[in-house]
Amino acid sequence: MKTKSVTKNAILNVIKQVCMIIFPMISFPYASRILGVENFGKFNFGLSVVSYISIIAALGVNNYAIREGSRIKDDLKKLNTLVNEIFTLNIISTIVAYIILFLLLIFWKRLDSYITLILVQSIVVIFTTIGVDWLNSIYEDYFYLTIRYIVCQLISLLAMLLFVKGSQDYIIYAFVNASALILANFSNLIYVNRRYHIKLKMTPFHHIFRHLKPVIVMFGSALATVIYINSDTLILGIMKSNVEVGYYSVSVKVYSLVKQVINAVMVVMIPRISYELSKNNHDIIHKRLEALQNFIVLVTIPIIAGLFYLSPQIIELFAGKSYMPATSSLQIISISLLFAVFANYFVNVILIPYKREKYFLIGTFISATLNILLNFVLIPKWGINAAAFTTVLSELVLSLIAAYYSRDIVKLKWSKELAYGIFTAVTIMVVNQLVNQFTKNGFIVIITTMVVSIFFFILLLLLLYKDQFENSKKIKNK
Repeated sequence: MKTKSVTKNAILNVIKQVCMIIFPMISFPYASRILGVENFGKFNFGLSVVSYISIIAALGVNNYAIREGSRIKDDLKKLNTLVNEIFTLNIISTIVAYIILFLLLIFWKRLDSYITLILVQSIVVIFTTIGVDWLNSIYEDYFYLTIRYIVCQLISLLAMLLFVKGSQDYIIYAFVNASALILANFSNLIYVNRRYHIKLKMTPFHHIFRHLKPVIVMFGSALATVIYINSDTLILGIMKSNVEVGYYSVSVKVYSLVKQVINAVMVVMIPRISYELSKNNHDIIHKRLEALQNFIVLVTIPIIAGLFYLSPQIIELFAGKSYMPATSSLQIISISLLFAVFANYFVNVILIPYKREKYFLIGTFISATLNILLNFVLIPKWGINAAAFTTVLSELVLSLIAAYYSRDIVKLKWSKELAYGIFTAVTIMVVNQLVNQFTKNGFIVIITTMVVSIFFFILLLLLLYKDQFENSKKIKNK
């Protein structure tokens, strides 16, 4: 199969991730206002429980399948065998996950009032398993992934506007929210067969044993990651209230959406790095890793500044004035964006393709343990701000550990991109302070700060890549 352009894949994935911001920017303000703080908090508490069940069902299969499948994607027979072995393993893990979920619902009395909600939210678990979406990533089919996402989200958005009318409709909202994933994965069953000529089927259990060790290592890492990402919400719900969960969920939602866009470029690198490794193209890999590292610092640092200084306006515009207590936690958690993006870079782009997932497990285990301990100590006193602070520390620890175990492959270093990123961040701060002197209208503050800062950022890019632009122009003229 023809090798696809990394640049085109990155652009397509960024388009998809931008849509993953646009659609929530429509649905989230509507849902948060219609459901109210308490029921929105209830919805997110249920979602945090389901996230643990989802990770058990996933069993670390996604990254493992992409890594191994990318190495043999030119051999359809071998790939077909691998896909069905992993699919069988994933079905077994999904059955185990649902058994655990039912036991939780039966014996954990704290969940009695959440049973219907959690069962509805858990529907996505089985559809995610049978959808084998990782196969599209193996073949780097980001055009299909982008179009499919947009269509399914449009259907889900329309359903929300039609059926979610009041605070009592939070269970309907849970189903509507899940419907996009359900539709996407159901359609993928048909697409996989027609596009890749792969028929999914169960294989004898003894064939899956060779995958158990690396998959379990990745599962441990993924579980630890989910723990330190979602333990904040879960512990807030247990030790505080649904209202606190509602506030904090807004902060996390905004933070996660921004992080997804930056990480979109890295997602397309995972199968490509694995493929280049199978061909021993280490020089190409090193150049791509260095370019990606420069991109991270150039883009992420200004985004952190924008998110920090525009937090009050973003919260008001995104969720409404009733959620303004979430401002401080969003400002705190925005700082962890840099650590989270670099952790993703070192883990998913370097450690996993290089088969160093055991170091990922070490890092996530330490980060998750730190996160949980600090949450139990700090949340009772400082609530949502403590939850945000523990996330910052956890992401910092994971990024440092991952960087340490990647140091022989790529190292962090000072670059022009880093200097320009810091310079742009300072510009955003100055522009924001000046704009706030003239108006208190949140929308105007956001738009003015963004437009001026983006214009300045583009000028810096033209200066930074002046030589590349000129060389490209000369080649084109020739």
